[in-house]
Amino acid sequence: MVGSSSLETVLCCFCGQQVAVAQATTVVVHPPSADGESQSLFCHSRCLVERLDARVPHHPALNNAV
Repeated sequence: MVGSSSLETVLCCFCGQQVAVAQATTVVVHPPSADGESQSLFCHSRCLVERLDARVPHHPALNNAV
């Protein structure tokens, strides 16, 4: 989020709890039927990693984030 303060919070798209924008992982979704459009979702890194299948590779920094 451009111009966001580190004190701002967003809701985690997985658990529904608040997470500071500065600590949130951003998931960008490109729906197949929305040509050129996308949506940014925010989450706790741990919530994303918990929901990924173990076979799906992901950035190692996600394991150490809040």
